[in-house]
Amino acid sequence: MPGFRVCRDIKTFGIRVCTTCPGVFDTPLLAALLQKAIDALTKTVVFPQRLGKPDKLAQMCQTIVENPYLNGETIRLDGALRMVRQSSIPIGSRLLIVMS
Repeated sequence: MPGFRVCRDIKTFGIRVCTTCPGVFDTPLLAALLQKAIDALTKTVVFPQRLGKPDKLAQMCQTIVENPYLNGETIRLDGALRMVRQSSIPIGSRLLIVMS
């Protein structure tokens, strides 16, 4: 609820506040992982079972800006990705422990 709290604090200035919580997105940073790790992360996404595309996050931000009645919201854009059991994902010579 961070968007809602800030929204209440600055309402007198006529400023809207929304936050986005993106899930796992296909970015150059993620591409640095081993394919095995990317596949494991992809399997945690409910539907559609793929990595998010950056243009979809941009589309969500555009919707927020264009809709003047949208205010005080935290919008998840994550393909219904939820908390999962702790798992180990190999990333090269290291191990990534996911507790998401």
